[in-house]
Amino acid sequence: MNVQQARDNLSRLIAAAQAGEDVIISRRGKPAVRLVPVTEEPERRWNGKDLAAFLEEGRRFRGRRSPDEIDAAIRAERDSWD
Repeated sequence: MNVQQARDNLSRLIAAAQAGEDVIISRRGKPAVRLVPVTEEPERRWNGKDLAAFLEEGRRFRGRRSPDEIDAAIRAERDSWD
């Protein structure tokens, strides 16, 4: 199906993709995109060990930096470009 046909039949194409059909839209005779349904990701179940590891890893990102520290980091990064 080409782009113009897809525009004219978008609702039908969405229904077809949700029903499991393979919907491919072509541009200038060549396949360009595939229309696929969005699937819900399963809710993550945390066990104690995974949760502790996540929290421990995240601690290093929770600190706050002062505006002076941020400016210094930006200057240092820019200086490294030259």
